[in-house]
Amino acid sequence: MNAWVLALLSYLLLGAELALKDLLALGPTGVAPIVLIPLVVYVVMLAPPTPALWYALSVGVALDLTNLVATREGGQTLTLVGPHAMGFLLMAHLVLATRGLLMKRNPVSIVFLSVVSAVVEGIVAIALVTLRARLHAELDWHATQEFVALFGAALYTGAVAAVLWWPLLKLTPLLGLSDHASRRIMRRVV
Repeated sequence: MNAWVLALLSYLLLGAELALKDLLALGPTGVAPIVLIPLVVYVVMLAPPTPALWYALSVGVALDLTNLVATREGGQTLTLVGPHAMGFLLMAHLVLATRGLLMKRNPVSIVFLSVVSAVVEGIVAIALVTLRARLHAELDWHATQEFVALFGAALYTGAVAAVLWWPLLKLTPLLGLSDHASRRIMRRVV
């Protein structure tokens, strides 16, 4: 796994997500895709488990640092580190558990896992922010609205995964990712 190229690609996608969030939002609903999820899903599907988990955690922390939560005190915002980080970590565990059951370079696998991963990550993040809002009433947080928007964002993330699949497939050698497990199995069969 080439950490420098992966960090650069993650940085570019995070910047694209922040810059294009309002442009990609579906009308007044504010439903927008999380463009980092297809990248994380693809990397976790092909990388060794331990670096994949660290990568997912670091992307989650980066997303936490860029997402601001509104407070009830005069339009101030608050940065919460942890909700997306834990969501991405659990999402990576889900992908690691299911990657042996799927064809890793198939676009349907990437799209399906991106949708499911977006739901899992969103549920964890919403639950942790809701817990924080219950313990400390300064957050202007409406879990029901966030939960309804989650499913639209998950489907939208799946559409983004369908678009990002081909570039990610072509960047696989540059990222230093390969499917070592299936190569070992094929050597034994042949």
